[in-house]
Amino acid sequence: MLLGALGVIVLIGLLTRPERKPREPLYLGGFVTAKTMNAYAAAVGCPGQLFQDGHETVADAFREIRRCLARREHPLAPSAGVPE
Repeated sequence: MLLGALGVIVLIGLLTRPERKPREPLYLGGFVTAKTMNAYAAAVGCPGQLFQDGHETVADAFREIRRCLARREHPLAPSAGVPE
């Protein structure tokens, strides 16, 4: 009896839960500035990267750095699985 009632409560909770909001991308300029990301890119061997606050997302910036490192065949970059 108790398990049945608990099961009904859990089922109702699962059916009526609010939908998850999609996460908004984190753009440069908030927690991570473009100046910091440009300095990081230069430190790992990609000095030509010029990111701008508010234009690129943090994920895009890291993707560009990985692409640069893969093109240069940098020993710290994974050569497989880098999307082009």
